[in-house]
Amino acid sequence: MSNPKIVVVPLKNIDPPSDAQRLSIDPSKIIELAESIREKGLLEPILLRPMNGRHEIVFGHRRFLAHQHLGLDGIQAMIKELDDTQVVIYRAVENLQRENLSPLEEARTYNIMREVGGMTIEEICKATGRSDFTIKRYLRFWRMPDEFKKAVDRGGICLGVAESLIGVDDPFLRGEWLRMAVENGITKAVADIWVSDYQKSKAGKRSEGVGDVSEGDLSSELKPVYVTCQCCHDPVEIRLAKQLIVCQECSKKVRHQ
Repeated sequence: MSNPKIVVVPLKNIDPPSDAQRLSIDPSKIIELAESIREKGLLEPILLRPMNGRHEIVFGHRRFLAHQHLGLDGIQAMIKELDDTQVVIYRAVENLQRENLSPLEEARTYNIMREVGGMTIEEICKATGRSDFTIKRYLRFWRMPDEFKKAVDRGGICLGVAESLIGVDDPFLRGEWLRMAVENGITKAVADIWVSDYQKSKAGKRSEGVGDVSEGDLSSELKPVYVTCQCCHDPVEIRLAKQLIVCQECSKKVRHQ
């Protein structure tokens, strides 16, 4: 099938995407793009599909907004008959080509291809050129609690730190560590140490449960959860740890510096 012809479509006859995959559009970027179009012209037409006697944007929403900013009447476009599944794929592939795509936007794009487009992991890999590992990683990220997704998307922590901390099965402790991770900008290596200390503590608790011990005695004998102090590297009980995960002695030193 030949490629659709490029025609000029009046802006007043065009509707924005029904499900824009970009979570946000920076107005300053639209102004920059508009100035580029004013100087160099539109380098690539947008893609539209007929919809209810009008035209819906398949991709090229930012270029459309830039034309509106410039006060232009029409925009160069290709028009193609597409079903909803095809539109999902077109938008996803075009969206993934953005250099400034955030982790959350990328994860949302793969999820749309999977859930709305009904695509398999293999099909998403072929359509996007991404690896199986990348697709699965971002789909797991999309299923994380909102506070984790927001922390990564805002740059508070990297995706690797989120992947480490999400393995903590204590919701309260996990939330506290996430807060401390964002406040202190920890690395994945540090997050792995926290989780490793937690898992070792859990293993210690389970080993103490062996033998003829009543439930009441067992609860009073369970070992507390320890993490590593980032100053002196000694163990410190998590309930006594400060935001930087320091023991009591190091905390006093920090306060007096």
